[in-house]
Amino acid sequence: MDPFVEKYEPIYPILCQAGGQLGEYSTGGVPAAYLIGADGKVLWQGHPGDLGDDKIETHLKDVAKKDRVSTWAFVISKSLPPVPDKLSSVQKLLVKMKFGGALKKVESTLPRLEGDDQEAGEAIRAWIEGVGTKGLRVAAAFVEDGQIYKGYLEYEKIEERFKGHDLAKQAKTAAKALKSDKAHALEIKASGKLAKIKKEMAGERKSGDKLKCLKPLLSKKYAETLAGKEAAKLAADLE
Repeated sequence: MDPFVEKYEPIYPILCQAGGQLGEYSTGGVPAAYLIGADGKVLWQGHPGDLGDDKIETHLKDVAKKDRVSTWAFVISKSLPPVPDKLSSVQKLLVKMKFGGALKKVESTLPRLEGDDQEAGEAIRAWIEGVGTKGLRVAAAFVEDGQIYKGYLEYEKIEERFKGHDLAKQAKTAAKALKSDKAHALEIKASGKLAKIKKEMAGERKSGDKLKCLKPLLSKKYAETLAGKEAAKLAADLE
């Protein structure tokens, strides 16, 4: 676990426990996902690929809007440096994942800040830029491990969230480099197809219908891609 956390620097909490409540989750394999209610009860469990927005939205209907907190909003509340009044809009931009806009706001306001407020502003700017540079490191780590699609998606997220900042340009250049490589481009295309197929499969009950969903990835063209191999294994398990 420690090498994984050190390499990929996840923003979400990592919990480890020997025995105790972990035994109650009855995990038959990995990856595994759980949707847990505010009362601590497991509302849903299964493969992460089957946990679509529709399932989450269904359960969210039972939660008052005022009590809903996104993972990112939680991270911000715990790790963002204290925000001066003159930078109050920055936190709102960050919750909306508008990092580029948040940085512009900080940088345009900094010259007008003094003393502790200026120090706080500098800390906030460093924190936001740190999120971007960490994202670039994580994307590069995925690519280094051969997880091309995950790396590509990370670069896309940084490009989108840091619009107007040099970090977005760096991410765009890296993503473009991946797609300029023929093998990597094929992997990205195949993995994108697999992600859509898994959502389609989640809505099918019969094995035959699930197999039909997988058919586009079972061709020779995708046979050597990670996505193609995963699709082949899923198909074999269904037959």
